[in-house]
Amino acid sequence: MPKEIGHAFSYLPKTFQVEFDKCIDRSETPEEFESAWQLLLDKYSLRGNEWLQSLYIDRKLWVSTYVRDICFAGMYSTQQNRSVSSLFDGYVNAGTTLQDFAEQYERALDCRYEKEVSAEFETFYTKPVLKTPLPMEKQAAEVYTRKMFLVFQDEIYESLVLAVTSSQDDGLAKIYEVARFDEEHKVCRVGLNIADRIASCSCKMFEFEGILCRHVIAVFKATNIFLLPQHYIMKRWTKNAKEEAEFNALPPVSIHGDSRTGKKQYNLLYQEAVKCAEEGMASNHSFEVALNALREARIKIVSAKKNAINVQKLDTASSTN
Repeated sequence: MPKEIGHAFSYLPKTFQVEFDKCIDRSETPEEFESAWQLLLDKYSLRGNEWLQSLYIDRKLWVSTYVRDICFAGMYSTQQNRSVSSLFDGYVNAGTTLQDFAEQYERALDCRYEKEVSAEFETFYTKPVLKTPLPMEKQAAEVYTRKMFLVFQDEIYESLVLAVTSSQDDGLAKIYEVARFDEEHKVCRVGLNIADRIASCSCKMFEFEGILCRHVIAVFKATNIFLLPQHYIMKRWTKNAKEEAEFNALPPVSIHGDSRTGKKQYNLLYQEAVKCAEEGMASNHSFEVALNALREARIKIVSAKKNAINVQKLDTASSTN
């Protein structure tokens, strides 16, 4: 690490790192980044630092505001490193041997798996607390995983303090200026094609993270669009995304499949059956619908099983002859 950076970390490590991260991660426009970067250099007297100069030259390759047209699902270099490090927090340190690392690695994975199971249970079997009466929030609670719903809920809640002003209308699309009531100088511009319900915001949060930003939500409310259009719901953030991925990854079902594949298939079927039972208990009508659907499904499954066995017998007889 260059001497100047080491000097800054020695005397003001937390302050410098916080401001450095804020400059990189929270600058929504190139102009905002340029201004924050210059202030950072002046504050810590780092204008002559060669390492920072090399970073600045390549800023368009790694600073978030320059790559917001690419979807990183909210994970780019600095955040990804923190995520990997947090996986081993409390399990390994500089004195951990290779043998201990293997054991601690298994424990870390087990802990991560338990957290995933807990998160899935919370997603499917508990209901989040809604903060607004907006139909869009209720819709998001039904389709998103709990973690992503909380992220989207924050955007909905923050949209309540945004003022929307129409600035331009070319017939096909309208341009709106969106800003907080107490931050009128910090304006985001949202373009909206009302007919197709397609919007684009200068902050590019959806393009970068895959979640619609508060600015577009505010414009949607102002133009009476109260439900989230389907093209803004990324499948990877939905409740059934994991199950669909696992199902698509499974090989075709065979009568004599291996035990691991059979276990995965059984778990998927079991989860679907549990969901049918949960939904079927909502009312007497939903109970009758669920019961009839399950009975009909069982009849079809038994029939398919018999057909598969008959086909296998025919193939065996043909190969023998």
